[in-house]
Amino acid sequence: MSVVPLGSPFLSSSGNNVDINYEKDSSSVSSLIVDYTLLNSIIESNQFEKTLELYSLMLNSYLNNIEEKISFEIYINEFIEEYSQIQSNEFKELIEIFQNKYFCSFISSYDLILQHYYQEKNSNTKVKVSDKNNDDDHHDKISRKEDHCSEKDEQNSAVSMLYSTKLIDEEKENSNYASKLAEYNVTRLKIVRLEKRQGEPLGATISRLSDHDYQIIIARIVHGSIAQGLFSIGDQLLEINNINIQREYRTLDEIVQLMDSLHGTISFLLLPCDEINHGIHNQAFNHNQDDSSAIYVRALFPYDPYDDMYIPCRELGLSFEKYSILNIVNRDDPSWWQAFIMENDQNNKKQQLPGLIPSKQFQEKRFKIVKCLLDEETSHSKKKFKDKFNKSIAKQTTRQKILTTFSFNIYEPVEWYIPNELQKRPIVLIGAPHIGRHELRQRLMNSSQLSSLIDVAVPHTTRFKKQDEIDGRDYYFITREQFEKDISNDLFVEHGEYEKNLYGTSKLAIEACCHIYNKICILNLLPEGLDSLKYSNILPFIIYLKCPSTIEKLREYFYVNDQQWIEIEEKSRFIEQNYSHLFDKIIYLNDSFDYVFSQLKFLVKDVQTKPMWVNQCWFSPRERF
Repeated sequence: MSVVPLGSPFLSSSGNNVDINYEKDSSSVSSLIVDYTLLNSIIESNQFEKTLELYSLMLNSYLNNIEEKISFEIYINEFIEEYSQIQSNEFKELIEIFQNKYFCSFISSYDLILQHYYQEKNSNTKVKVSDKNNDDDHHDKISRKEDHCSEKDEQNSAVSMLYSTKLIDEEKENSNYASKLAEYNVTRLKIVRLEKRQGEPLGATISRLSDHDYQIIIARIVHGSIAQGLFSIGDQLLEINNINIQREYRTLDEIVQLMDSLHGTISFLLLPCDEINHGIHNQAFNHNQDDSSAIYVRALFPYDPYDDMYIPCRELGLSFEKYSILNIVNRDDPSWWQAFIMENDQNNKKQQLPGLIPSKQFQEKRFKIVKCLLDEETSHSKKKFKDKFNKSIAKQTTRQKILTTFSFNIYEPVEWYIPNELQKRPIVLIGAPHIGRHELRQRLMNSSQLSSLIDVAVPHTTRFKKQDEIDGRDYYFITREQFEKDISNDLFVEHGEYEKNLYGTSKLAIEACCHIYNKICILNLLPEGLDSLKYSNILPFIIYLKCPSTIEKLREYFYVNDQQWIEIEEKSRFIEQNYSHLFDKIIYLNDSFDYVFSQLKFLVKDVQTKPMWVNQCWFSPRERF
């Protein structure tokens, strides 16, 4: 089933600002004594009536000369900016209403209607002025009273003509609609009219159910486009500007070329989707396009729609890099979702309309196919070279184990987080052994610039307290029974046994460091310990220290033997394949150790003040994506 995009409408509005000044008299309203009889006599006087007419005339003349009309959208934005210092709950509630997407759409529509009203009024005024300039001096000889009566008659006549014209147009429209019903032998049709700018997408695609079927169907509607409110998925396209496309145009490309050649007001005649019996059930024909459950995710793979042979419409595809932030706004199609790409360090969209991306389920299927092909290739190689390359086979076996445990992470849900100065985020260093994690942490602890800001979580232990040790400062001393109970309750991030005593770092100790003492907690964790931090609301910042590309580069930092290098490579590969979706920052160890430390030192402080996208899994438990 081929799918192509159509060209698109646009709506625009412009306006100028209006300043409203309201001065409240300091005197009490109850002190005002109003003579209603006197006020009534003033209102009924001829002088007041003439003054009011003069004022109305001056006001209309002023409004007609305004080139850019009132824009309430601009006025509201200026109002929010001017009074942003107000901290009351009522004002915050008002701002939430002003920034609500439905309210913004309402204001934009109102500005648009107001603009069309003034444009029509100005055009009528110009016609009247033109007619007046062509007249002779006859009007100068007519009295004001006759002129006033003539104007009223003219207005009444204009209203009568407008009403008659409206009736005629409605009768003509009804007659045309009835003839179309008879022509297509249906009980209901839909007419859509819109304004189109040449060369822009409509926000909808068309397709045929089969190569032998000439019926043109609306196949997909882009979330947030004007097509969303006008068309429905499954509508059959019959005519464009009274041109029967099924009779005059045979291919989808011809219809697209027709749309590209049209501009201005365009009329579509459609057979509504509920009037059509396609004879098949297609999940893509889902009428529920208003998916309010929009989510934000971090993409864990790169994507280029022009390299994807399965995407329904490459022109609507959305390219993105690995770790890009996506705002998914529609998941109706089980295989293709609609999303915006966001700025990585800002809560702003990069494009006007969403594009197509592969769904989580669809991309997982493709990755599993690739994994199966790799497994078959590895198995075949093992059988073919079993006797000659035993050492190579051992490496492949290790690789096979890694692939077996590989988790297909496609999109990781995230949330926009604004740091709280009273709640520090812990810094977690992870990486393979023998690459300098402990040395970097020790340098952070000894840094004169950071020593007053950072600390470590006080560990728990089951050994006896020494004479110079203080409970809660050096260790938390607890019984083995309590320690094992805390392990079963998942209260420890990591734990182990040394000389028959248990040691461990608890979540409560990390929270105390970050939330109570307001210190930046520096942690060296095994990657498996990251799972214990999920849904803890501790919000760790994960820094992955990536091993150098060669053993010679690593030996510039520390000496490692060949066996240790093999372990480093294998462990690094395992961490990246299973935990890369949790990385906030990757620091490459190819640079000098001093430069790596300067990067780390900057991050430790920057994370505490910079708004950023944070993995949703660190927050308190909630509905999962």
